[in-house]
Formats: sequence, structure tokens, C-alpha cells
Amino acid sequence: MGSTAVFSAPFNPVLASTDADSVVWTFNMRHNYNGRLSGIDDASTRGIATILAASSSDLSTADGYAIINGGASPMNYRLVRFTGGITKASNITVLQHGQTLSDNRVYASIKVVFVPGTNSWKLYDRIDFGAVSNGAFEEPLDETLPYSFAGMITDDIHTRTSMGFFGFSHKYSGSLQFNFWTDNFSVRVFQSNKSTGINTIKKNPPYKLIPVEGGIMITTETAEVIIYNMQGITQGVVNVNKQAKININTKGFYLLRIQFPDSASIVEKVLIH
Repeated sequence: MGSTAVFSAPFNPVLASTDADSVVWTFNMRHNYNGRLSGIDDASTRGIATILAASSSDLSTADGYAIINGGASPMNYRLVRFTGGITKASNITVLQHGQTLSDNRVYASIKVVFVPGTNSWKLYDRIDFGAVSNGAFEEPLDETLPYSFAGMITDDIHTRTSMGFFGFSHKYSGSLQFNFWTDNFSVRVFQSNKSTGINTIKKNPPYKLIPVEGGIMITTETAEVIIYNMQGITQGVVNVNKQAKININTKGFYLLRIQFPDSASIVEKVLIH
């Protein structure tokens, strides 16, 4: 198990107190057993877990949240909450199932989004490669390869508990070789006020934003605009010289970080109708 003390601010081990729009975990998972895994608990024979957040490094007593593969049907990756340890099946509550897998040996990317303001959790998963020995993971931060949205649930049972640990767990007993792979583990905190040196710009912003069909028109002398969705994923970059259209085709809220040549910047929250 690792300590979340290595994570940069504004990440907060008390997730509900994180001063941000969202906390986003992304990573890869795979194992090479062709069949449903019985569970991650001590009474089971096969199971794997990525521990998103835990109150202790001792997983036999910790409270927290994880992505596991193992347990009752269907065969999938699932977001779970555990109370009093993940080593006993009765301590584990499934919050959201991922997509059902036809073969458990696939190379998968997982994304979990927690929104502190609402204590909501969103689960996304993606099959990067089929169930072959010479496959490979894709970069889970690359969203040009679309994720499948599994669902959303509100849960605050442990979000006000200090959970200062993360890591990985592999349950196995038997004579056959069984491996667990994970890669590209990332935790990002996305906040709308993350820019620096912007106070004077907020008072007299040297730009104008006008809603237009399919996006936003920005007028300013010279700037770089980075477009983020509300999960903190970059949607595009636009270089502006006097005027440019920021193309956003999907309705919803977005954040625009407008960076000026003198290193000053500002973040604008916009709604695309």
C-alpha cells in the first residue's frame, strides 16, 4: 500500500473536503484467468483489486473504496465500498457494476470520478485489447478511445473519513499460474480555480466570450485556450490571435483556461446549450 501523502494539493484524504470539482482515478487492470473470479476476500480463491482510497494500510480492517474483479455474477470490474476490511465478503458493498465481460482476460482501462460537492461516483471502463497473451494496455488518459459509462451513484459513507492510503491487492490460492497486471495509475484533482496570478484579470478581462452555434467565439489579442470537461479531461487547445471559434459540439458545462503571453491566466466556466 502507498500513502496519499505523495499526492499534490488540493487532493485531500478526506475526499468530501477536497477543494475541487472532481477527483479522477485512471488506470489499467488485467489478469490471465479465463473465468469468473470468486472474490477478493480471504474465503475466496481468486480476485484482484485497485484500492482507490483506504483509511489504513491494513486491508483487513480498513474502510475505503476500490475497483475489484471478483465475486458474484456478472463477470466484470466493479466499484465497491468496504467497511472494516476488504478481506471479508460481507464487508464489501457493490456500488456500481462495469460492463459485463465475455472473457475476463481482456486488457482494460478504468476511470472513476468522484464529485465532492455531491458525493457522487461515476464509473467508466474500456476494453483496450482482447483476451490474448500478446495484447497491450492503452493509455487510460487518452479519451480519443471512448470509455463506456457504467453508471453513477451517490455514496458518502466514508467520504468524510481520512483515507490516506491507496494500492493494489491480489487474492490467489491454487496450483495454476495466475497473474495480475496494473499500469498507468493516475489520480488527478480538477478545480475550476486552479489558475494563478489572475486577480487583476478577473476585474478587467482583456477578452470577450460570445456563445455561437457549436461553441464559443473568443475575442482577444493573443492567448492559448485549453478546454476541459467537468471531469478534468482536456477536450482541445485553441490558439487565439484577435479572434477564434472554440468548437464544442456536446452540450454541458466546460472550463476554459485562457493563458496570456505574460503567464497570467483565468478560468471561465461556460455552458454549451
